[in-house]
Amino acid sequence: MSTTTLTCDQAIFTSIRSPMGEGYRIIAASRGLRPEEKQTITRLSPSHEGLCLGSGAAPRSARKPGLAPTAIAKPLETPAMSYYALPSGRLCVALSVPAGAEHTGRGGQRVYTHSAVFAAVDFANCGYNPFHVFRAMLEAGMATPQLKPPQMLPEATLAVSDAFPSACGAGFRTAFASDVRRYLLQSLLEGRKLVVDVAGDLLEFAEALLLGLPGPMRQKLSTGVGVKFSAGRCHQLHLLRDPDTNTKARVSAQAIELIDPGTLKPAGLLKSEWAVFVDRHWSAADIAGLQRRTGRPYATVAAEARERCGRIYNRTDEVATLTIPQSLELAGEYVDRGAEGVEREALDALLEAARRHLASRLSAAAPDEIPRHWAALLALWRRSAQARVFAAPLVEVAVQRLMTRDPLAAGEAALELAGRPASADAPAEDTLITSLLSRLAAWVEATDNYDVERVRRLRERWCALRPTCPLVQRLHARLLSSDTAPAS
Repeated sequence: MSTTTLTCDQAIFTSIRSPMGEGYRIIAASRGLRPEEKQTITRLSPSHEGLCLGSGAAPRSARKPGLAPTAIAKPLETPAMSYYALPSGRLCVALSVPAGAEHTGRGGQRVYTHSAVFAAVDFANCGYNPFHVFRAMLEAGMATPQLKPPQMLPEATLAVSDAFPSACGAGFRTAFASDVRRYLLQSLLEGRKLVVDVAGDLLEFAEALLLGLPGPMRQKLSTGVGVKFSAGRCHQLHLLRDPDTNTKARVSAQAIELIDPGTLKPAGLLKSEWAVFVDRHWSAADIAGLQRRTGRPYATVAAEARERCGRIYNRTDEVATLTIPQSLELAGEYVDRGAEGVEREALDALLEAARRHLASRLSAAAPDEIPRHWAALLALWRRSAQARVFAAPLVEVAVQRLMTRDPLAAGEAALELAGRPASADAPAEDTLITSLLSRLAAWVEATDNYDVERVRRLRERWCALRPTCPLVQRLHARLLSSDTAPAS
């Protein structure tokens, strides 16, 4: 877990009586907030009966003639949340809560919104996750209404943690079927506006959906959670709970799709490596793991680049299930591939996972299995400088495994290493060959139970490559002693 310090301007939007009159407005703000930023905050902040969570006025049908509206004593379970970009380029995260009964006599609860405004360049340090900022605002006490604040607020300093609430993502996995999740993700990636009407932890659901997008794409994706929909306060992603279905009438004239996850039957889902990898994390309720991969500073979030990264993540996650030939094929697909930035880091992680897996499988392989993979391993090793760096440790594992169980087979296999052109890795390879020949000579000298003709052919081939090598001469001497030994 890590924490970053975020310095923000702030604003409070609510309704109070004052010499300036009544009504919803910004009643306090820090000095750095600009006029056009205040206008946007005013337009996008919920006002009377604007929250779909928490207390509100009794339905009109339940009111008695001649009596004032009666407040429903229903506590707010979680604050509502909004996130959006401002005209200045800065970003705003806002939390909204009930703040006591409306003082205007309209009934219901007053809505109180506290907004934090920060530079877009600081968003990357927060993992491109506005919900990290939202939780920091809660920790800083911003959900406690200040109904008599000073007009000029100081800057706010937030300690933004990258930790997630426990069991985050489990409810999302249950409430949204896989094809529905993928449909919502595809819609957001294509830039469509969505209103999702669903019961449950709306904050958890919205965060899980948002984390399916590459970090930089989240920067301008306006999001509203737990706020009633209105045409003047329209977000690209809006999660709410509307048991009275008033939202349908409000969105009917808008280019917005209203979704009920319980009844949606998605059609036209595209094949997508990115969606497959994201949904695998969703299915496992692994929101933190998803954030580690998606919350990165991708240089481009274009569809082609997303698909390349998605495929790399998918292949990385399947490495542990691959056979030796499949792992070598995977390495051959990626070892020479060029990439930069986040894609390069993902590619390096894939190749490292493949190398660790291959080393484990080769070190545990049966002696007669190694020769079956030797040609493919050497072909990869010879392919390029990058491939040689990848394959050299695996060649060593394979040779050492052969040496333990069949020293002569190891000596024969290593001939192909010694017979190749010199490379930058020659010292390391020479060290491996020297170690192998030393063990081979010691083994031949220590036993009488070996195939003399096989050793003779092996010595002749090594003599052609290293005629003056003392270790090869030891093989020659051992053969001479065998030739002159008296018959038993």
